[in-house]
Amino acid sequence: DNVNDAEFSPDGNLIVSCSSDKTIRLWDVISCIETKILQGHNNNATRIMFSKDGKIIISASSRDETIKIWDVISGQEIQTLKGKLLGKNDVKCSSNDNQQIIVSFECDIIEIWDIQSSKIIKKCNYTNDVQKAEYSFDGRFIVSISTNRIIKIWDVDQKY
Repeated sequence: DNVNDAEFSPDGNLIVSCSSDKTIRLWDVISCIETKILQGHNNNATRIMFSKDGKIIISASSRDETIKIWDVISGQEIQTLKGKLLGKNDVKCSSNDNQQIIVSFECDIIEIWDIQSSKIIKKCNYTNDVQKAEYSFDGRFIVSISTNRIIKIWDVDQKY
């Protein structure tokens, strides 16, 4: 099965990957051994990332329209966020507190989700397909890029 995404943990000791076989896999970098297989997506897992502190993993599947939050140590699923994940998407965790994530879509939308409440707290409409969105280091801004070659900076506290 295809590996769709992979990322190093912030400390560089682990790699997390997601695949077309619906699994999330953790790998030890030094030994090159698979340490955990996380299962919970009902379809192709398309995006994966560690939180900035390395304590949680966030995975997304546009086909089963879920974002899953996982505990790195136990491998247990902590939470599932359900929404209309239309088309290819990207997901990023807020940089300071792991309480929010941003989800960007090919269909002109950026959403900010609150992890604890499982709710969309802000939706930003864009003029073109969003290719990627990323939090600033302090979590106050989001930078996004789109297919029309525009880079936009969003103030997280502003209403859109």
